[in-house]
Amino acid sequence: MPRTPVPARRLQLAAALAVLALAAGAGCSKTPSSPDFDAIVITSITPAVGTPLAPGSTVAFSGNVSYSLVSASSGTIALIFEDQNGIVLNPTSQASVAIKGGDSFTTLADHLTVPATGVTQVQVIFAVLPTGANGTSTTAQVNYGVSS
Repeated sequence: MPRTPVPARRLQLAAALAVLALAAGAGCSKTPSSPDFDAIVITSITPAVGTPLAPGSTVAFSGNVSYSLVSASSGTIALIFEDQNGIVLNPTSQASVAIKGGDSFTTLADHLTVPATGVTQVQVIFAVLPTGANGTSTTAQVNYGVSS
């Protein structure tokens, strides 16, 4: 049986733990396992983690996330692409979905044309943006290498 690469196993383990934590709190108003803070976990993503991206190619991304929003009654999850220097690669067209407070899951999808030069890494970031907040520190990300 082929071995799963270590980063993929860590992502799978983190996803499994998050799903268990969210499931344990389902149907309860407050349990010891319910988070007291906003959280987001990528439960699956395509292309697969570790897939190299070709410069100049257009890549379709799709990610399933589970989240907990406790700091506001509503918000948004945005899908952001950045390069290795934190430069946003999709500043005018970020996919997003409106969310309600509590624990749930959603899917976001978008495409990105990888710049032909100057980019060695693409960071795919899912960010929780609570309504009324001026930003977020609640993100989950996957990094893809760029190589020809």
